[in-house]
Amino acid sequence: FKYCTHDPRARGVIEKSLRYVIPRIKDHPALHSICLSNEPLATNLTGCAVSAKAWPEWLVKRHGDIATLNRHWGTEYDGFAEIPIPGAEFKSSPMTVDFVRFNQETFAEFHAWMAGVIRGIAPDLPVHAKIMMSAHFGRGLHGMWSVSPELFAEFSQYNGNDCCNWSRRGGDWSTGWAGMESGYDFQRSMADMPVFNSENHMIIDRDHNVISPDHLYTELWQGAIHGQSSTTFWVWERTSAFTNATSGGILHRPDGVEALGHCNLDLNRLAAEVTTIQRVAPEVGIFWSASSIIQGDTHRLAMARAYEAAAFLGVQLGFVTERRLEALARGETKRPLDTLKVLLVPQVTHLSPEARAGLAKLSKRIKVIVVGDAPTMDEYGRQATGPLELAALPLPDDAGKLFEILAKNAPSWGVRPLVPITDEAGKPLFGVEVRAAKHNGQRVASICNLLRAPRTIDLGAASTDLISGRKLPGQFTLDPLKPVLLRLP
Repeated sequence: FKYCTHDPRARGVIEKSLRYVIPRIKDHPALHSICLSNEPLATNLTGCAVSAKAWPEWLVKRHGDIATLNRHWGTEYDGFAEIPIPGAEFKSSPMTVDFVRFNQETFAEFHAWMAGVIRGIAPDLPVHAKIMMSAHFGRGLHGMWSVSPELFAEFSQYNGNDCCNWSRRGGDWSTGWAGMESGYDFQRSMADMPVFNSENHMIIDRDHNVISPDHLYTELWQGAIHGQSSTTFWVWERTSAFTNATSGGILHRPDGVEALGHCNLDLNRLAAEVTTIQRVAPEVGIFWSASSIIQGDTHRLAMARAYEAAAFLGVQLGFVTERRLEALARGETKRPLDTLKVLLVPQVTHLSPEARAGLAKLSKRIKVIVVGDAPTMDEYGRQATGPLELAALPLPDDAGKLFEILAKNAPSWGVRPLVPITDEAGKPLFGVEVRAAKHNGQRVASICNLLRAPRTIDLGAASTDLISGRKLPGQFTLDPLKPVLLRLP
């Protein structure tokens, strides 16, 4: 944003606008919800006098006194008032650890304030904000620097989302599924609300190559399986300007429009079954550590590898944050900690003492498995006190190898998929995703091959594909990007 969201003058203008617009549209039958902000960011607060005053006040609450802050940060400040707001540059430092928390909390508060104004006028009108989830997991100004999906979920009725899933022309995968699905799974872990991806990027801007309609069908289908219940595409528009961002988009591709139309009809026809799958609680958790992202260099890739591997265990995945573990240490069990059977801790390097205590507490309830190295430092980079007595697994150099390790250990953790699948040799199948649930006394399972080549699947029982109506034998071949929704006894 190019203004200070905390300045009362700015809020006065926004409130005046909301109080004028909302009463005039709130009862319109076509109104779905209110998007509070588009791709919200608060990157540079150095010119905001309100933030300059709030920042040292926040630090006082965080550290108590300046001597404690200096000990945590390794600095020599004489007082809180002399600590400047960091500029718009993401540096790995103890100050950045605290500033990210401060910026996330205050930016979420601004959105919660807008939501409160709207609810005062239209109490039942849903609100959300269009978070750029594709930028969330890594270190950068366009994601975690100012936006916490966890905090945004507290004032929302939809998990607002803006992300991408593009066709792949090389490598193991047919599609960039992991970025989209992990974003949806993360948001659904923070709040059991539908995802509204109101800027759904299925095609790279200005891409004039052939894109299979199967990619577009699968992107929409898999999004729904992972919690997306409404979406608008980027971008439903034509242009004759070859260099325009909308060039090469969906409306230039009649076969793509047809595929999306078919998928939309299929999802609406099968809404009851898909919704049942969406509502299955997470069993396997992935720990995403903000401190390790800010201060370390290895957690981001390890976390992504753990997600890619665990995605093919056949059960619902969830994410756990430091805030969740800190709440657990205080005695509050938040989603998804109430349903997990195992938590994977992939190459977490930095961890607050409170989150560390929460992790130790959690390990007495469920399996907590370190993947790679265990955390040895606190969030500020100081040596942590006391070892964590946790089971550990190696971190292989690719997700396929890690999947083999996880699949071998999963039964001992109590992780047993409702609809298990193997290849023709009876081995666990990497690259074919299954999400399943009980529905009306039978099992329903969405199965999707995300690889580049067909795979033979052994279910051990005949089934019916509810998308096509076909009867399938216990063993069949599934082509890439041809999802099926099977009904089994």
